[in-house]
Amino acid sequence: MGWSWRPFRVSIPLRSDFNPALAYSEISNPYRRITGNPRFQIDIFSEDYTESKTVKGALEAALDGYSGVTGGHNIEIIVPLDSSDFYDSETGIYHISYDFKIIFRK
Repeated sequence: MGWSWRPFRVSIPLRSDFNPALAYSEISNPYRRITGNPRFQIDIFSEDYTESKTVKGALEAALDGYSGVTGGHNIEIIVPLDSSDFYDSETGIYHISYDFKIIFRK
């Protein structure tokens, strides 16, 4: 695929020359004593619709059903929940918002 991008926390810097670009944010994180199940949103931005869908597919392939230890957390599973496609006619940028739930043991 040949992409050279990195994910940004919450928003993408103005005049970013990353294309495609990714931003991620924590949508919710209900308190649980034994397990955690935060929901994250990953936003994909691209000038090309097909490319944004390809990135979405790559994210899904990497995250759907993932389990293992990451950052000291025992992740039981990552589950994709929902996605929505958008287009900004002023900027010519396609945008896909993709929600994931992460279930882990504390």
